[in-house]
Order: sequence, then C-alpha cells, then structure tokens
Amino acid sequence: MNITINVPDQVGEEINNLKNRDDMEIQDLITMLEKYRDTIQKTSTLTEKKSKWSTIAEEIHNESPLHGLSREVNEASQEFRDHFYFKHDL
Repeated sequence: MNITINVPDQVGEEINNLKNRDDMEIQDLITMLEKYRDTIQKTSTLTEKKSKWSTIAEEIHNESPLHGLSREVNEASQEFRDHFYFKHDL
C-alpha cells in the first residue's frame, strides 16, 4: 500500500537520499522526524530571547556565593541544628 504524507523539506531530502527507500520502514521515518525535531529545538533554543526574569534568575544562580559549597552548607546547618536549643527547652 502506498500512502502519501507531507514531511518537512529536510526530512524529504533525507528520504530521497536513501539507497533503498522502497524498503524504508515506519521506524526509519520516526527516527528521521525525531532527528529533525531535535535540530529544530536546538536552533530555536539558541535564538530564543530570554525574559528579564529568566536572565535575572540565571545571573543569581551563576553568581551565588555558595555555588559549589552545598556539602559544607549542609554540614554547617546540621551542626547548628544539633547544638541549638531555646532556654525553655532545658
């Protein structure tokens, strides 16, 4: 059975370049479409303009004075909790 479908030009060219395109299976088409989708997503991610808040959040994350010190912060926090008490707890 022959079925005609519309695909993006890039995928169509890839199909035309196949040596045995008559033997192509659905999984081959799915693989090509997924590859095309990944390419489009990478391109759109690179060209997307970030929102003001996204830019600020990224700057805060990258410039954090505690960046890379999570183990030390957790240890200090645990030590504080272990030795902290209120006067009325005695």
